[in-house]
Amino acid sequence: MNSKIESNFDVKTVFGLLLFAACWSLLYWESLASLTRQWNNEDYSYCYLVPPLAAYLAYLNKDRLRRRRGGSTWPGYLLLGAAAMFFIMGRLGSLETITFVSMWVSIVAVSVLLFGIRSLRPLAFPLFVLAFAIPAPPFITNLLTFKLRLLSSSIAVDLLHLINFSAFREGNIIDLGFAQLQVVDACSGLRYLVSTILVALVAGYLFNKTLWERVLLVILAVPVSIVINSLRIVVVALLMRHVSVKFGEEGFYHDFSGWLIFLVSIGFVLALSAVLKKISQRKGNAQGSDEPATDGAAPAQSGSARISGWKHLVAASGIFLGLFFLQGALVTTANVPERKSFADFPMQIGGWQGKRSYLDDGIINSLHTDDYVTASYFSANSGNVLYLLVPFYHFQEARRSAHAPTSCLLGSGWELKEKRVAPPDPASGRGFPVGQMVLFKGEERILANFWFQQRGRIITSEYFNKWYLFWDGVTRRRTDGALVRVEMVMRPGQTVEDAQAVLDGFTVPLMAVLRDYIPE
Repeated sequence: MNSKIESNFDVKTVFGLLLFAACWSLLYWESLASLTRQWNNEDYSYCYLVPPLAAYLAYLNKDRLRRRRGGSTWPGYLLLGAAAMFFIMGRLGSLETITFVSMWVSIVAVSVLLFGIRSLRPLAFPLFVLAFAIPAPPFITNLLTFKLRLLSSSIAVDLLHLINFSAFREGNIIDLGFAQLQVVDACSGLRYLVSTILVALVAGYLFNKTLWERVLLVILAVPVSIVINSLRIVVVALLMRHVSVKFGEEGFYHDFSGWLIFLVSIGFVLALSAVLKKISQRKGNAQGSDEPATDGAAPAQSGSARISGWKHLVAASGIFLGLFFLQGALVTTANVPERKSFADFPMQIGGWQGKRSYLDDGIINSLHTDDYVTASYFSANSGNVLYLLVPFYHFQEARRSAHAPTSCLLGSGWELKEKRVAPPDPASGRGFPVGQMVLFKGEERILANFWFQQRGRIITSEYFNKWYLFWDGVTRRRTDGALVRVEMVMRPGQTVEDAQAVLDGFTVPLMAVLRDYIPE
């Protein structure tokens, strides 16, 4: 018996695992801290359960893994190379999500190095579930949150009308007549949507054997989550009317109802799983297992074959240790050009007269900016008022970088009417494109322009901006740059074209001023 234990857990393999774990933790220490910070966000609190769940699913597949273990290990080194590339891109391109992807790919890589490429088949689903521990990028999360807020609000108002409850929706604000109910980010249902889809995937894997059952279960999980979240808003509105308006405020009831909605969603998913299983059994399509017990795999490898895995672990540890020092050198040797401080930014730009304002500490901390200017400007000629915000960063990384204001401008009843890239307009003197958004709330409208002004480039795409951050970080040792936001309140009867022309009248002289404050 002792020889059998030694063949499974030899000293060299244990040493290799411990060394790899140490080097892996050293490389991803900051990323792990950032990941857990995001998990502390209520939208991603379910992520704490994902690693144990993935480990449990892998344990359930231990017999299949034993049968299928073996095959080439060199693809593991290709995966390690991909993990290294993603890590550098994430660090230099301020792509925090890419660094999380790098962590996941490295775990896949070490699985191949330990058990061989054939092991990916029994480990495929547990590793796929583990990917749910990676939160979506903030700009995607914010946009999804906004869309879900509007959708949940719209469905809730329709349901209220069905029961003859008077309600009027304006964006994410529901006017109940006696009070207003604002569907904030926490009520968007994003946390329930993603976690319900995950539950549907796992339930389908464990309880439903045919592909059509599993696919249909995941598809049905989406409307189930959205509708149940809308019902939660309906219940809040009813309680505000018949009990107390305090039920519309955040507090114990808000948190309790969130947990209750999640449990109801899980109950519906499990019930749907059972119904689909019954239907499949009646059609005679039920199967015992997705893979035969012997599944044609090679027999378990000998103890000596397994011992060689420690060499791959030591090699992987060396790669990660070298990567740790490489990324440190790339980040610490970044060039920071000289520039003027925004402290003396002019309050007279073209025909616009401005008044400076200051952000509170909470907003500054969320922006992670090194310097900024924010002010309101008034044009006596057109009668328009606009707001300028320019945060500047000496260097950008995952937690501190400029991001598109698409979702930041939305909320408090505002809805997005139009979003596009406005091409250069030589007639006005604006020789570069800008991101253009039109927002409305009732009769009020806002025309917003934004662009990334980064190391001599004007960029409107957040994706291209991230790419150039990575590229310039490697080739130029520079990641400095700024985001420029200009938002103008449109006058009654003013068309978007006319408003853009007025805004260009501010943007053109603004660019001449910004050259001293944003290095090219």
